[in-house]
Amino acid sequence: MKGKNDCKIVQDLLPNYIDNLTSEETSDFIKNHLAHCNNCNEIYNKMNLKLKDNTEKSTNKEINFFKKYNKRLFLLKLIIVIILILFITFTARKMVIISNLSSKAENIINSDNYHSIEYGYNYGQYQKTEKYQMGDKIKLILSNINNENFETITIYTKEKISEDNYGSRYLANIYVKNNQGQTAYLNQNIGIMVELQDVLQTENIWELFKNSIISSITSTKINGKSCYFISNFNGYNNFYPAGVYIDKEIGMPLSAVSYEMDTLDGTKTYETPKEFLYEFNTVKEDDFIEPNIEEYKINN
Repeated sequence: MKGKNDCKIVQDLLPNYIDNLTSEETSDFIKNHLAHCNNCNEIYNKMNLKLKDNTEKSTNKEINFFKKYNKRLFLLKLIIVIILILFITFTARKMVIISNLSSKAENIINSDNYHSIEYGYNYGQYQKTEKYQMGDKIKLILSNINNENFETITIYTKEKISEDNYGSRYLANIYVKNNQGQTAYLNQNIGIMVELQDVLQTENIWELFKNSIISSITSTKINGKSCYFISNFNGYNNFYPAGVYIDKEIGMPLSAVSYEMDTLDGTKTYETPKEFLYEFNTVKEDDFIEPNIEEYKINN
C-alpha cells in the first residue's frame, strides 16, 4: 500500500531515475510505485518528455556550434592555402624573371666588343664614365664637370698585369684634361674595375629565393625600351637597392634611382641617379688611337 510520503519521495527522485543515477534497489522501488500510481506516472512522463526535449535542443545547439566551427575552420584553412599559393606563385614568378635577366646579362658581360656609357648628375655635378672594349683593348673616359671645374681622364690600357676578385691591374697611358691644362702619365700600373656588372647576380638558389621574396618587380618602359623596374633587390652586385630599370632584352640596367647610404665616418651621403647606354659590335681600331703626346705635359 502506497502513502503520500512515497509519492513525495518518488517525485524527488524522478530526475535521477530518468538519468539512471539511482541505485538498483531505489530504481526497483520507483518502478514499482509508478506501476501503481497514476499521478506519479503522469508526472514521470511529463518530466521525461521535457528532459528529452531539453536534451535534443542541447544536442542540436552543440551540433550547430560544431557545424559553424568546422565551417569557419574550413574557410580559415582555405584562406591560408590561397595565400600560400599566391605567395609561392608570385615569388616563383619573380625568381624566373630575375634568373632570366641575369642569364641575359651574363651573355652581355662576356661580349668582347662593346661601348658603354654611364651618366650621373647630382647637386650641380655631372659625371660620365665611358668604356670601349675590343678584345683585350680597353679605353676608359672619366668625365667630371661642375659649375667651376672640369676634368676628363682618358685611360688606354696596354696590357693586363694581374687579376683578382677586386679587379684587374693594367699597364696604361693616362691623359688628363682639366682647368689647369693637359697632362699625360705614361706606362702607369693601375688597378681598375672595367667589367660590366650583372646587378641581379646571386650566389645560389637560396639567395635568389630570399631576394625574390622582398623585391618588387614592375613591367614598364623607359626611353622607349621595355624593361622591369626592380627595387629592394640586395644582390652583392646591385649598387642600386632603391630601384633599377633593367632592359628586358639584354638584362642590363638602363637607369637607376638615387638612394641614401652610410659612409665610413657615420655620416649620410647620396648615390646619384644613373643612366646607362650600350652599343655592341661598334668599336673599331680607330677608337684606340691615342692623342698627340706633344700636346700634353708628360708627368711620370
